[in-house]
Amino acid sequence: MFTTLIWFLIIFSLFRFVFGFVIPLLTTTRQLRSKMKDMQQNAQNFKTNTSSDYNSNTREKEQKRSTPAKGDYIEFEEVK
Repeated sequence: MFTTLIWFLIIFSLFRFVFGFVIPLLTTTRQLRSKMKDMQQNAQNFKTNTSSDYNSNTREKEQKRSTPAKGDYIEFEEVK
């Protein structure tokens, strides 16, 4: 009778440990990994989109600056 009670307590405590700690830990880790992967992918997409937009905007600005209209104000920096 006493050994049966001890085995029951051991099995019950293992059951609680596995389902109360191990399984939630594994599911949380899996979710965090997937969220981190999504965030890294979004950051990479944002980086590529903004760099291509920046390059196209700078080319347009350079083309506009290269041919100033006659009589327009041209900014300059004063050299000291």
